[in-house]
Amino acid sequence: MRQESSNNEYDSASEFRIVIDTDALVGRVVDGLSARLGGFGAAMTKRLLTVEEAGQYLGRTAHAIRKLIEKGTLPRVQHDGRVFLDVRDLDTWIDEGKD
Repeated sequence: MRQESSNNEYDSASEFRIVIDTDALVGRVVDGLSARLGGFGAAMTKRLLTVEEAGQYLGRTAHAIRKLIEKGTLPRVQHDGRVFLDVRDLDTWIDEGKD
């Protein structure tokens, strides 16, 4: 953020306007949030999460997530031998556990 003067004199009669570089500001906000979330904020934009990411999302271990998948509690998405979990299914599981 910088100040620009309407004229080159800095006296009490000068008008100032503030020029904000919005792209830089948004970038700093995103970087700050990502740092506070431990870098996990970027992953939350994905719909499909790995078992490990789903564990972070739910606050559980990867082992616990695999057990929930085995029991049929959490549905899985499988492509090319890799297992993913849909964020929407995780949110549904959370909502179903509410009183």
